Amino acid sequence: MTNLPEDGIVPKAFASEIPVWCAHDKIGNIEEAIPNPENPNEHPEAQIELLANIIKVQGWRAPITVSKRSGFITKGHARLEAARYLGVTEIPLDYQDYANEAAEYADLVADNRIAELAERNLLKMRGILDKLDGQIDLNLTGYGADSIALIRADNSSLDMEGENPYSGEGSSGGEAYNDTDSDTEDEDYGEAYVVYLTFKTRDKAQEFLETMGRPERFRPGAKTIVIDMETQPN
Repeated sequence: MTNLPEDGIVPKAFASEIPVWCAHDKIGNIEEAIPNPENPNEHPEAQIELLANIIKVQGWRAPITVSKRSGFITKGHARLEAARYLGVTEIPLDYQDYANEAAEYADLVADNRIAELAERNLLKMRGILDKLDGQIDLNLTGYGADSIALIRADNSSLDMEGENPYSGEGSSGGEAYNDTDSDTEDEDYGEAYVVYLTFKTRDKAQEFLETMGRPERFRPGAKTIVIDMETQPN
């Protein structure tokens, strides 16, 4: 169910009963939004599911932008896939002019590329997640359980004997890590650099850790381990 403000504020419109808060030119049929066949961005199923849930609960905060020149989408390919995932028939559409094909393609690419260039301050991110915890489903931030666990990780709580306190409840079935359990002062993660490594099997991941000379081991049922590379293995 979509969250509506309690102070009487009303959305600009509704699209298939989902409130539309963003500026748009019209509420159109989903078939009017035609993906650009040259769009270089691919959207995994997990991303679409997260985005679909955000739209369903929060409403439309950005429209799907369509070029008046070509009739193709320039911004919002993922939002279109999310709308299809939800099974809706109406979407907010924004129509924009482009001087030529080059300008249109530049905007298509820049829409995603500029966001990729942002540098995330983990300390501030952790503060936001702490504020939101218990007030809203944290998946509405766009981060899944494993990613949230990594962001909220506190290196001072790493158990080098093999226990993994960072496996979120979505992946391990156990309790999610809580920063407030630590009795040490928070470190500044604003300058932290994070590398994500994924493996198809637990054995492959464990083999990698052993090759690196790391003593950490996966907790039963967990899929995530956070390692402070500044800490030398015993």
